[in-house]
Amino acid sequence: MKRREFLAHTGVFSLVAVTGGVTVLNASQSMGGTLSSPDWVLSIDDQGLVTFTSPFTEMGQGSPTAASMIIADELDTNLDRLQLRNQDGLVVLTDPTYGERFNGGGSGGSQSMAVGWPALRAIGATARTMLIEAAALEWGVAAAECDTATDCVVHPASNRRLSYADLAGPASALPAPDSPRYRPESDYRYVGKPRARADMNDILTGQAPYASDRTVPGMVYASIERCPYIAGKPAGFDREQAMAVPGVLDVFVITPGKVEQSSKCSIVVVAKDTWSALQGRRQLRDTWENEQPAYTDEADFWAAMQRQLDEGEPNGELTLGDFDAVDVAGLQEVAGQYKLGYQNQTPMEPIAMTAHHRGETFELWTGTQYPSSFRERIAEITGLEQEQITLHNTIMGGSFGRKFIRDGLTEVVMIADHVRQPVKLVWTREDDIRNGQYRNACLMRVQAHLDPAGNVKRWYQKGVQTSPRDPSKVAGLSDGMSDQPYRFEAARYEMTGILSNVNLGPMRSPPHPAKLFPTVSFIDELAHQLKVDPIDLHLRLVGDPHTIPTAEWLAGNGHVNDTADYIQVANAVRRLSHWDEPLPEGHGKGFAMGYIFGTYVGMVVEVAWKDEEITIEKVWCSINCGRVINPDVARQQVEGGVIYGLSSAMGEVITTAGGAVQQGNFNDYPIMHLAQAPDVEVEFIDSDERPSGLGEPPTPPAYPALANAIFAASGQRVREIPLNRHVRFARSRSFS
Repeated sequence: MKRREFLAHTGVFSLVAVTGGVTVLNASQSMGGTLSSPDWVLSIDDQGLVTFTSPFTEMGQGSPTAASMIIADELDTNLDRLQLRNQDGLVVLTDPTYGERFNGGGSGGSQSMAVGWPALRAIGATARTMLIEAAALEWGVAAAECDTATDCVVHPASNRRLSYADLAGPASALPAPDSPRYRPESDYRYVGKPRARADMNDILTGQAPYASDRTVPGMVYASIERCPYIAGKPAGFDREQAMAVPGVLDVFVITPGKVEQSSKCSIVVVAKDTWSALQGRRQLRDTWENEQPAYTDEADFWAAMQRQLDEGEPNGELTLGDFDAVDVAGLQEVAGQYKLGYQNQTPMEPIAMTAHHRGETFELWTGTQYPSSFRERIAEITGLEQEQITLHNTIMGGSFGRKFIRDGLTEVVMIADHVRQPVKLVWTREDDIRNGQYRNACLMRVQAHLDPAGNVKRWYQKGVQTSPRDPSKVAGLSDGMSDQPYRFEAARYEMTGILSNVNLGPMRSPPHPAKLFPTVSFIDELAHQLKVDPIDLHLRLVGDPHTIPTAEWLAGNGHVNDTADYIQVANAVRRLSHWDEPLPEGHGKGFAMGYIFGTYVGMVVEVAWKDEEITIEKVWCSINCGRVINPDVARQQVEGGVIYGLSSAMGEVITTAGGAVQQGNFNDYPIMHLAQAPDVEVEFIDSDERPSGLGEPPTPPAYPALANAIFAASGQRVREIPLNRHVRFARSRSFS
């Protein structure tokens, strides 16, 4: 059959109908006036097999499974027969606010379902509408007289039916409809009902294709000794000694920083197997010249942060009300300063990549959050066109932002260019922690002036964060500062920055912990000062429901920051946690709430204080994330996000000495142990609103909720993350 392509707008999408050797319906998204160019997103072959290429990557959050549920409901197909295909960077959803790719053909910012809900419904509805129209033409009836019934189009009046397999060919020759016919949501069989992840059986049986497991015929292995400083070069190394190790094939230097600024000058050892590569690396006896620009010692770094907080001019500033006109004489001043150190993402599966540069083509096997971004970088380095690049994107053993960054990719591309045979680059845990792309360090001061009745007459917040290259661009005031729900008569928010002494990258809910921890902790301090209930004070400061300016990219995805939703989750978690009931002696509860990537979170943490140790007993979480697509996986996301936040708050921190990161593994970068993990009870607010994110929102509130609970139980106010610099956590809790 002759190949045809038809483009027609369907509101926010274009649908491409393609026929070739196999009959295919191909739906792809076009937004902001541009058409993405995937190979295909949704296909139905002449046997009726429905194949869906998820536009989202899988790193444990279950987005591809949720996406397939939406497709199955709108297409009216049997989900158990739908084949889910991993995407490789060719399927790109775009953001109409920016007129460019937003999700970048991947997953991040907790926006998969926010972007995917309208996009995927339109894809499924468009394909279903075309199938109905094809059947109507075959029967000579009006399309309005036809409906669908699980992989078939039916004409109830004549009791006729045609399968999707019969209709895929004729449908592919039709133009896409301007207004696809959506199914009533009351007819949905999958959305809103619990369902196991599509890949769960493969994970449990060891068949899941992680990048660490990939082998390719003729493959060699590479291990890298990286510069221990943010900038530097080898002063010397013993190549002959490393080459003498049996199995070592080559030793050479790469300087990927010329391409990827976050990458380091490195010494590469290539060998026949991983063990030989690691042993060869140990024989390098390398020394390095430190070319780090500033703050090689921890004390110097934090002193510089303090000076900038005290004296630095703000890059970003927002004043609400007549701040300078407030007469503070006679007002009570309450102030606090909060500190958050660098932190590492530490996914359970460190980076692993296998690459083969054949000269005219390039092939990569890895797990990444953004395959399209990886394809672009490969093209930039090699000079190849994207059509010459094949990317096999695997599921990931966690990411939390780490596998969004392209430093490891740049390394493996340069290595593959050198060896010109398949090569696997594996990062050890020490490589991951010592050469990470860390969450920002932050100092923040919060100050309030209160009148005798306890009303906040003036509110002031100033923060300083680190910047990888240009501190003058550290200006962000949202994500927990200027967009908080509280109403003050006068307020001023300021942000400034200094140059980072480590490489920086996104870590689960990147900007929020550094701002939510100081803000919510300080309100808890105010409540104690005023001798009022913390939740009551939060709600009093919120006042009557009102809307708050929302970040442009969130507004473009349909989000409205409405304080009525804050009030709802606060009251819900109050009820859920039995907040107002008395606690056993030595126990305390802490409250936090926030608006993170379009989702409202209310959280209560209960701890016990005994024998000078803190035990985290239980966490309650109320979530308003709009419509819940898959309640089972959604609950898992919240539970995991809470545990991740608690672990980060308890004891995780990256420090430097002489310019080098001091931590290297879980012995000195401790994460929460299973025996320390609390029960987590989750309640979703019923909503028919557009979905918002779940992967990141539960993490930031855990920081202040835990700190506030520690104060309630022990009387110790901790203003620094990690908290274990000031309190000791029990190694396990009692399980009843």
